[in-house]
Amino acid sequence: MFHHMNVGVWEAALGHGSQRNNRRQKDVFVQWHGMKASSCRNADIFMSAGGEPFNSVYVDQNSPVNQIVSAVIRINTSQYRVNTPKTDRNCKFKGTENVFGRLVNDVSPSNVCSMKARSNDIKGKFVQIEQRKSARHDLRMWTNAFKIAFPLN
Repeated sequence: MFHHMNVGVWEAALGHGSQRNNRRQKDVFVQWHGMKASSCRNADIFMSAGGEPFNSVYVDQNSPVNQIVSAVIRINTSQYRVNTPKTDRNCKFKGTENVFGRLVNDVSPSNVCSMKARSNDIKGKFVQIEQRKSARHDLRMWTNAFKIAFPLN
């Protein structure tokens, strides 16, 4: 059910015809997950774009995943340890198995359950955020981070 809801939002956001291609360049889809205490011991917040650690999306400072990471670090210089697959290769939450992430990263809808996204198709339009309980409850921090990462002006 959760996946079907995500797909519905994704399809509605994309629109139709020429509007569809324009939207694909702008939209970012974020999925929030809780992270148990025994996972990713080097991170309180782990963000991924559905790619392996070597993917270029983690080098591009303008990619949505890096914009959010930078905003969280700027707001909370030491409160939370924030990592990506590039900065913490031991954490398994890379988002490569995320079916919705695969869809956003241009895997055909008929193949999202069996195929990972190709490296060159990962443009950062999908962000998976794994977070410990303390970060999950810090709504002010997340609100401010998203305002910084994606200003509405």
